[in-house]
Amino acid sequence: LVATGFIYGFLDPGFGLNRSSAVLFVSVIVGVGLVGLLYSGLEAWSRERTLGSIAEVRAYPLSLAVAVLTVVASRALGLQPGVVYGFAASCVVLGGVSGDERHEGRALAVPVVACLGLSTVCWLLVAPVRAPPGTALSDTMEAIAVIVFIGGLEGLLINLMPLDVMDGAKIYRWRRSVWVGLTLVSAFLAWHILLNSQRAYFDSLRKASSLSVLIAFLVYTSAGVGLWGYFELRKRRQRPVSAAGA
Repeated sequence: LVATGFIYGFLDPGFGLNRSSAVLFVSVIVGVGLVGLLYSGLEAWSRERTLGSIAEVRAYPLSLAVAVLTVVASRALGLQPGVVYGFAASCVVLGGVSGDERHEGRALAVPVVACLGLSTVCWLLVAPVRAPPGTALSDTMEAIAVIVFIGGLEGLLINLMPLDVMDGAKIYRWRRSVWVGLTLVSAFLAWHILLNSQRAYFDSLRKASSLSVLIAFLVYTSAGVGLWGYFELRKRRQRPVSAAGA
């Protein structure tokens, strides 16, 4: 988490030995830690309770190395705010999986609902924690609330996509009504608060050149599709070997 604080901090061109950088550093550590621990920790707990799996939260230092490369790319392309591609930790299933794969959706719905609730609470707390304004404590509390809200909501929107590599596909196969409800609420909050009311997303894109935005889109999309293709191909190659061994 400390390394994550430094990596995210360097997205800001003014990151250094000053008060605003200290606020950003601390808020990233706390905000990313809250979202990650809540989602991955609840997923591990829910899998154990619901499916009888053996799961734990595991850190991935290699992913942080990927995040460093994306920060360098964002700074080189002049994207402000930049894009970070990577994560600090995730839930890992070590064994003991039982039941139909579709029942995974019931276990995964628990961390999704909790993360959505935490994001909503942090959004409601942004204004109250801002008072009294201008102090280091109020600035840090406000930044933590914003990071948890935006990070949690953006993560949910992507994770709820009904693709096999996402948790949304498992929830969709388990109970479509639950998936539709969670997706609609997440999409409404993202549109109403992030995209419609606060137009910082669109304003930030206007500051960067069209070519930089296009290059970033192509690079990150290609990286995502490429990683998926690599692991999908490896999984298909392992299936005949497992069948032969059985």
